[in-house]
Amino acid sequence: MALVGLSQPIFWAFLIFAASYAPVVGDVVAIFVPALCSVMVFEGFGKPLILLSALLVIGFVVGKIIQPRMQGVRLNLDPVLVHMSLAFWGMPMGATGAFLSTLLTAAAMAMLAQFKTTRWLDVLLSNDGNPYPTKPRRILRRKCVPVWPETGN
Repeated sequence: MALVGLSQPIFWAFLIFAASYAPVVGDVVAIFVPALCSVMVFEGFGKPLILLSALLVIGFVVGKIIQPRMQGVRLNLDPVLVHMSLAFWGMPMGATGAFLSTLLTAAAMAMLAQFKTTRWLDVLLSNDGNPYPTKPRRILRRKCVPVWPETGN
């Protein structure tokens, strides 16, 4: 946004950060509100279209590829399940369900794993088929770096 010349880029970055907590509605707000305000600031449509296209590309890559993968790996949720949980929890609970969809799904999976009769459902919903993962999972396909390195003492 600073490259295009939009004033107050830190404010807009904070707005995008805050709006991105709501997975679908927040993406729309985070992309179109700065673009609409840039139409009012700039003469012509060149810079607003550049800003809109850049925000659309970044929003798509981050919101539809990176975040579901990160949430799925860290919480052992299938990335498709992350999107489905948004619809499942968002319909009865509205915006609150949209904000809490991943957390509520992870909590439901933890409860399903505790009972023998429902453990099959937890295995089905998990990312790797193991409700209790024992090895560290990686977000990217690189060598896993340990969280606490060995000190050698």
